[in-house]
Amino acid sequence: MTVQAAAAEAVSELIDMAAGIDRTIAGLTALRAQVVEKATAWNESAASEGLSKELQFRSFRAELACALRIPERTAENLMATSRSLITELPDTLTALLGGRISYRHAQVMVDNTLLLEPEARAGIERAALPYAERLTAAKFERKVRALRERSAPEVMAERHERAILNREVQLSAERDGMAWLSALLPAVDAVAGFNRLSQLAKDLKLPDEKRTITQLRADVFRDLLLDGEPALEGPTGI
Repeated sequence: MTVQAAAAEAVSELIDMAAGIDRTIAGLTALRAQVVEKATAWNESAASEGLSKELQFRSFRAELACALRIPERTAENLMATSRSLITELPDTLTALLGGRISYRHAQVMVDNTLLLEPEARAGIERAALPYAERLTAAKFERKVRALRERSAPEVMAERHERAILNREVQLSAERDGMAWLSALLPAVDAVAGFNRLSQLAKDLKLPDEKRTITQLRADVFRDLLLDGEPALEGPTGI
């Protein structure tokens, strides 16, 4: 065997090992979902005297978040996803246990079957699962969304109305003295805003302008927030 052939065989074996580890990780996330849902159910059935259901829930969520070293919102999402997998999407849970799909694929299935009637949910699960075994999570999400919107278009409107209530602006620190300022908006508003930033940036792209369109778009965004109009050159603001 040549050196090249031996190297190719070693690489192939290592890739197979990586894939096997991935399947094991998927199975473990399914077991985690089962454990989390069982703990959640026990917590709900063993309400403490003097504690409201809301306080009981918040106390359990905080304990779970602390144990897993994750934010409380992440813990709450884990609880909801686990319950949905156990009680509503048994075939998805089975595929996850067997390592045929990843936890991200399972999350996509959960997120896209919310609010559906049991029969519609089961139909989408049957139709979508085969795609989960061969598509990336991002491509699988597009597939499931298309299936859902064809089978239950009215649910999309309900989900959108609910999602609008979660609109927000977030600030997160980056390296080198930078930060992200981002907003969760209805898609039509976000696209319109981005298009306006792009057009204003193009209007400022004069022959002697050294900034790129990407930089100009960011500067216009800053100027509009701080001053109400785009600056021709250099940073201004509060």
